[in-house]
Amino acid sequence: MNRTIACLLLIPVFVLLPTSIVRAGDEEPARLGFGDWALEDDGRTGWLEVTWDWPDGRLAGFQFELSALSITGIRGGLAEEYDFTLASSATTAIGFFSTPQGYIPPTDGEQVLVIVDFELANDDDMIRLEEVVCADTNAQAIDVIHDETINPYEQPCCGDINGDGLVDGVDLTILLGEWGEQGASDLDGDGLIDGADLTILLGCWGPCP
Repeated sequence: MNRTIACLLLIPVFVLLPTSIVRAGDEEPARLGFGDWALEDDGRTGWLEVTWDWPDGRLAGFQFELSALSITGIRGGLAEEYDFTLASSATTAIGFFSTPQGYIPPTDGEQVLVIVDFELANDDDMIRLEEVVCADTNAQAIDVIHDETINPYEQPCCGDINGDGLVDGVDLTILLGEWGEQGASDLDGDGLIDGADLTILLGCWGPCP
């Protein structure tokens, strides 16, 4: 871990994390997962969306590692929208507010937390979220479900937003409903759903290969 990350880990939101975990009874659990992703033509570099869903709480900081790849940058998503400070090393991504006034509010369904740019490090490993630490505005650690994986050697079907194996009017309706925002329809991973994403969808129209 480089010196920048080591220093950022001293930010109070992480130093104050207790050993106890927030377990909210009947409240919905927090979930960290994956959204869209893609590899470039070289087959090694790419990007992926890390998603966040917590309808019952406010997120003030996060830290996670990603297996099987080297992180080259993090950007966009809710973290950028709500002015989180973002930093990364080759294996670790961090986002935080240094004051209790800042947070990501409760979500209404899965949303893109941050976009990770990467280079694959291994030839046969699944991409997994590991060493996940998330904190609320009381500097309490959050119990987070993070069991999703990505097989980077099985390319997703471009434009199939609802995952039914077909790019059709249903996917087009979803994209138009998210126009100008962030969400699953961000097919090029730039943090905004716009004409570029529509072009990708229309170019993939029909059954998935």
